[in-house]
Amino acid sequence: GAPKQKGSGIYLNKKIGDSQKQEKTLASQIAAAEDQILLTELKIDETENRIAQLAIDVGNTSAKLDQTAKDIDYRTQVTNQRIRSIYESGKAQPFQLILKTDSFNNYILLRKYSEAIHDQDIRLISSLVELKDTYEEEKTKLTNQKTDAENLKNQLSQQSSDLDNQKRQKGILLEATKNNEA
Repeated sequence: GAPKQKGSGIYLNKKIGDSQKQEKTLASQIAAAEDQILLTELKIDETENRIAQLAIDVGNTSAKLDQTAKDIDYRTQVTNQRIRSIYESGKAQPFQLILKTDSFNNYILLRKYSEAIHDQDIRLISSLVELKDTYEEEKTKLTNQKTDAENLKNQLSQQSSDLDNQKRQKGILLEATKNNEA
């Protein structure tokens, strides 16, 4: 081939073609960088929304936990009073109940009343046990929600860092494009 001199048309055409190819490559890199930035911004929005929802969930679970604790305290107090009164009065034997009543019908009523109270006491203690189980489940749920929120905050921090890097890369590409145009 012919020697390529700086002033020749072939050399200049090749240089212009190379510049146009490089410009197209830079333009496509800038477009890709912009797409990546948009995607990262969407991920950040999604993560922020999930964090906000978890904050609401944590608040709800905390409120439920507080209410359950109050219910446990109240039922424990009632249960302790019932146990104390049962202990103090002692369990009345059928013969003693008959002596305390003036008729057999009253004895039957007193006996049924006594059995109903006994059944209520059993239900009260049973509900207290169930309430304590619910409390433990809610406590575990709250711990998990707080852990999830912490993980999401770390994820958000990483996404923000990624976004900053992507914007910096785009700036570098824009600067390269300006230099080539010059």
